[in-house]
Amino acid sequence: RDSGSDKKSSVVWIRVFDPANGKELRNAQLQTTPVTLPNGANQFMLSPDNSLLMYSQFHGGTLITLLNAATLQKVSDATSLPEGVDREFPRVIGIGPNDNSVLIAAEITNHLKGTDARLIKLDAHDLSRVLADTTLTNPIPESGFAVGSDGTVRIIRAAMLYSYDPDTKKAALELSLHNQDDIRNALFLNDH
Repeated sequence: RDSGSDKKSSVVWIRVFDPANGKELRNAQLQTTPVTLPNGANQFMLSPDNSLLMYSQFHGGTLITLLNAATLQKVSDATSLPEGVDREFPRVIGIGPNDNSVLIAAEITNHLKGTDARLIKLDAHDLSRVLADTTLTNPIPESGFAVGSDGTVRIIRAAMLYSYDPDTKKAALELSLHNQDDIRNALFLNDH
């Protein structure tokens, strides 16, 4: 980021370097809403075929930008999300396997059950267009969600991992650890 006035920045630089010799190959400058520095809660992500580079920030203002990864030319951007999502700890989960959508997950506190998940799918080529906006009600008390880039959902509660069927809204125990360690997160590798 460039440091602007009042310890704020409204510019993000993206620079591509040749790993063999360290020389800069290309760069791009993104205008953003001003945020107070330092702001380290930003996220970069490549699409499955490495054709799109996504930059997102949700702290100090919302910005999601998709760039052509080869040229760093802007494909689409958005400075807002559907109503209420910015207050629900949003994070980009992934870019769809066909590079046509961006999946965002947000957390909704459910005082009876724990944490519900709100899944928002945006059109990658027009990030202002919402393709889907779904809330998944958590059937397991005192638990949370992990979501894969394809929208696959797992529920985590202490030392147990559950699969979740959004159509039936039911969970099934997949894994239980019988030791003192709790499961903190589930990582989805190669969409599994």
